[in-house]
Parts: sequence; C-alpha cells; structure tokens
Amino acid sequence: MSAEATEPGVIENVAVNPEYEEWIKASSGNVRDFCKVMIPTSIWAIPIHFVALKYLGSDRATSTLMQGLGIAVPLFFLVSAVYFILTLRPQYARLTSNEFDAFRAQRLQTMNRLISVGTVIFFLGLAIAIVTLAYTSGLVGDLGR
Repeated sequence: MSAEATEPGVIENVAVNPEYEEWIKASSGNVRDFCKVMIPTSIWAIPIHFVALKYLGSDRATSTLMQGLGIAVPLFFLVSAVYFILTLRPQYARLTSNEFDAFRAQRLQTMNRLISVGTVIFFLGLAIAIVTLAYTSGLVGDLGR
C-alpha cells in the first residue's frame, strides 16, 4: 500500500514504509483504548479522593480554600471523564470513497483535541488533589486545619 500527502487528509498512491501504514491504521484504535482506560480511571478517582480526604480528617479543615479545593478535584475528574466520553462518541457521516481520507484526518484531529484537553484536566485535578491531601494531612503548612 502507499501514501503521499498532497492536501491535508488526502493520500495518494506511492510506496510507503509498512510500519507507517500500521501506525495509520492503529491510530484511532490507540485513542479508543486510552479513553476506555481513562473513563473509569477518572470516575473512580472521585470516590477515592473523598475516601482519602475522610481518612486524613478533612472534616477538621476549616479553611475555605481547602474546602473549595476538596470540591474542585472531583469536578476536574468528572469533566475529564466527559471529554474522554466525547472522544469516543461515534460520528455519523455519509461519505464517498474520495471524501474518506479528509473525513478521517478531521476526525483524528478532533479526537486528539478532546483527548488532550481531557488529559490536561485530569492531571490538573490530580495535582490539586495531591496539594489538598498534603495540606489536609498536615504535611504542608497549616492551611487545611
């Protein structure tokens, strides 16, 4: 098989590296597999965060900042799960064989954007959770008590 980009998303017949062909075929599958892992990870991070806060004594945290961060973390995890779900959302379109390459390229760009935003939001939530748990446990400063 072969591929040469003439326009964005349009591929023409020219000899190509077989590894490149496999990478092109597997790209959307890799995204789907990543999302299938991150959706439950994001959702399960919410109760785990609350259990860790309860264990560390978040009920003694009187700081408004710490209480706000304790609530913000699950929201970050929930929003990241929504982005991963949107990445997996099927998109229906009636295409001719000539339109397929452009459609696939556009769909992969959309998936990349959604998965990137979801990952950033998840890691922001994780970072805030670490800070919140550190303050609540008394490891850092006295803001959480």
